[in-house]
Amino acid sequence: MLTTSTSMVFSVEYKYTIRLVLKLGERKFAHDLVCLMGTNGVDPTEQYKALRLRKTGDVFNTMHKAGYGCDEATYDPVIGAAIF
Repeated sequence: MLTTSTSMVFSVEYKYTIRLVLKLGERKFAHDLVCLMGTNGVDPTEQYKALRLRKTGDVFNTMHKAGYGCDEATYDPVIGAAIF
């Protein structure tokens, strides 16, 4: 389970990416990406690798098979992203 301080750090680090993805209209992808990156403390550069994976298939399934999950996240349908 993420600590409060860790959650705050993640919310700041991924805010730009969330906004960018939402502008592209990919709300579900924003949710999956933030879940996958935030829950496991993945380095911010990894989110770009995940974005590239989007071109070759389902990023959620791809990353989930690699051991990433989003059990600690709650999906917020209003902003189309995960909250930790």
